[in-house]
Amino acid sequence: MRNENNNDGFKNMKKIIDFFKLAGKLKQIARTGWVRRGVKNPESVAEHTYRVALMSAIIGDILNLDSEKMMKMALLHDLAESIIGDKTPQDINLIGTEQFRNRENKIMNDIISLLPENIREEYIRIWTEFRDESSEEGRVVREIDKLEMIFQALEYEQEGTSPELLNEFWDSVKSKIKTPLIKKFYDNLEKIRKGYEI
Repeated sequence: MRNENNNDGFKNMKKIIDFFKLAGKLKQIARTGWVRRGVKNPESVAEHTYRVALMSAIIGDILNLDSEKMMKMALLHDLAESIIGDKTPQDINLIGTEQFRNRENKIMNDIISLLPENIREEYIRIWTEFRDESSEEGRVVREIDKLEMIFQALEYEQEGTSPELLNEFWDSVKSKIKTPLIKKFYDNLEKIRKGYEI
């Protein structure tokens, strides 16, 4: 029988519980962009994160990338929002991009420090790759994060939110998507928005 006291994960049970509790807070944080556009029943950060993770797994496999790493990136990518809340690009501009990045990075390092020491370094590396887009996986997950927002914008529009309230989401993403497959998804969602069959 395995001795749980020798397993780093069990020695730091309270810290791991605290980590999972922080992740749980994302279920209570509504996505700010939708709230500000008056969307009824806007999604939570956790709901957004779930689909980003699923899309990362599938698209990662299609592109023959490290989809496990991509899923971990996706699951980590908004975790700091459990403490700082969901910030829009406009909010970040007001705070200052460098100041915001420094704060977010410190918070993420503090959150990841709750994990067992034997896995902590891997999660810091994965977070850093996403933050800096320093690997192909990091760049693609960053684009998937934006693409998921477009899926959600289309769904809100189909549910009755005025297209005029959502145009800026589409416009803000289009020039940032470079990966051909993700661009193809975007283009097809745009066709659906305009009423075309795909």
